[in-house]
Amino acid sequence: MAFDIRTIRHPKERDHGAATLVAGVLLWSIMLAQLLTDEEPLFAALALVLIVLLFWALSMALNALTRAYMFGHYVLVGPDQFPEIHAMVEDGARKLGLDEAPMTFIYNSSGIMNAAAVRLIGRRRYIWLTSALIDADSEEQVRFVIGHELGHHVAGHLDQIPYFLR
Repeated sequence: MAFDIRTIRHPKERDHGAATLVAGVLLWSIMLAQLLTDEEPLFAALALVLIVLLFWALSMALNALTRAYMFGHYVLVGPDQFPEIHAMVEDGARKLGLDEAPMTFIYNSSGIMNAAAVRLIGRRRYIWLTSALIDADSEEQVRFVIGHELGHHVAGHLDQIPYFLR
């Protein structure tokens, strides 16, 4: 039996996601209307387009820099490095129906216990685990956190097209 996220998704999650989208569209529409009622509507529209393009370019550059930093400074989990963690991620991804397990990295957190599900440039999925989390009291705690981060990927929380629009 394949895992189906709809069986455990909260019924209001779709409504809350749609409400957030509507609020965002409404706010952007108000800003656009304000700019277009300016004395120079063509200049205002051009400025808005330039701002959006600048934001997009900055976002892509920061994503690329984050990915480069990650590959240069974090430890990639695999069959040879942290094989127990690698097995947990592979097992969880398989059970949750992901086509491919996310690349998992461990980074030095100076004692802070945390984790993150990340999606950067492209469609590649990542999981970041802190070094303090790896030193947790039990394997079950680490497995729980990995399952939680995998759940973000399975639930579509990081997808470019929100799940409530599909």
